Amino acid sequence: MVAAGRRIIGDVADLEQLRRRLEHRLPESPPVGQIPAAVLVPIVPGPGGSYLLLTRRTDGLSNHRGEIAFPGGRLEPGETPPMAALREAHEELGIEPGEVEVIGGLPGVGTSMSRFWIMPSVGIMRPDCRSRIVPNPAEVADLLEVSLDALAAPGCRRDQRFIRGRQVVISPAYDTPAGTIWGATARIVAELLQAIV
Repeated sequence: MVAAGRRIIGDVADLEQLRRRLEHRLPESPPVGQIPAAVLVPIVPGPGGSYLLLTRRTDGLSNHRGEIAFPGGRLEPGETPPMAALREAHEELGIEPGEVEVIGGLPGVGTSMSRFWIMPSVGIMRPDCRSRIVPNPAEVADLLEVSLDALAAPGCRRDQRFIRGRQVVISPAYDTPAGTIWGATARIVAELLQAIV
């Protein structure tokens, strides 16, 4: 856990350390029966500490309506996970690929209901990127900025229990001012925080 008063990504050295930890991670192939998908995990460094850009999905989408998520979607033929993540970030938020430095990947996570296998690519955004982001109203109900320090703070993370068939599945959830981050997005956040600290 993070020491009180210390930012988990407070300066360039912290970003370099994260880059070294993630740069050689290769995306995992989806298990049989899972649909390959990718998300961008955008980290924006700032003077008050770094934060993640997330979206609240619109209620009109066919999968994961109203959930807090990273920008992403299915891979198209011939795409790598980082290519798909950057394309989806551009489609959903207007983020130009040149605005993002992809520094590596995180382990893939699956969704049980929609059958997606999500391969996250972590990217560092320019600190002044926020003014150039234009959410697509067909996909994004709200753009959220969630502090990495807040996510790592004691009491933010809790265990959430689901019943899948005859099994109880325990998954992380993060209670933030923007809402509860749960499911595959929370598992990605947990992997990111583990890589950082």
